[in-house]
Amino acid sequence: MQCFSSIQASVDIATGIAVMKTPRRPDTYRETFLVLGRSGIIPEDLAKEMSRLAGFRNILVHEYSALDLQKVYRILQEDYTFMIAFMSIVKDFVKKNNRAV
Repeated sequence: MQCFSSIQASVDIATGIAVMKTPRRPDTYRETFLVLGRSGIIPEDLAKEMSRLAGFRNILVHEYSALDLQKVYRILQEDYTFMIAFMSIVKDFVKKNNRAV
């Protein structure tokens, strides 16, 4: 499922940035984005939305039999803008840090 892959890639990238640039090591996927937000690497409102998507990723992986298909559809239709915003910030981050995450 592409939705899962996109969220997982964002989590992986966020984890790499958190380990590289923050003193706090996140304990969960959801917390990873919040750490980036608190550190000023991404806006805090985006951090909250990405954290929510990381939680949704956990549902996709662990509770797929109880998926709310209307919620999945809404996320696919509406929440992709948060992923695009995150990708843009990561692109700028990599340029500024002159190395891959």
